Amino acid sequence: MVMAERYGIPSTRIMSVVDAFQYPFRDVREGDRLLIMTDDAMDPMVWQAAMTAIKAKGGDPVLCLYSRRSYHNDDPPPAALEAARGTDVIVALTTTALNSGTPGLRKFAKSVGGPRARPRSG
Repeated sequence: MVMAERYGIPSTRIMSVVDAFQYPFRDVREGDRLLIMTDDAMDPMVWQAAMTAIKAKGGDPVLCLYSRRSYHNDDPPPAALEAARGTDVIVALTTTALNSGTPGLRKFAKSVGGPRARPRSG
């Protein structure tokens, strides 16, 4: 069974989905570079709505779409990690969980100096 067919979002819900991303992206600022990692089993409306919400706040969203990982906490493809090098934030909208403790993601974080947090707005 295809995941998007089972868990898909009716296209009439696009405004609700974009609205749902307002809170998670509340701190996006003009010029912020965000990479959205997703897989081919995710409903496209999810990442499209995220990109819309980011763009509306002045951010610069980039999509990295790859094949669904075979198990939770499997590393993303090396090309996806390379795409993340020039970004400020990585957003994982995947059907299998990502974990910052996987070997590839740990190596990536170390190579870019670890997480770079900035204070959240009130």
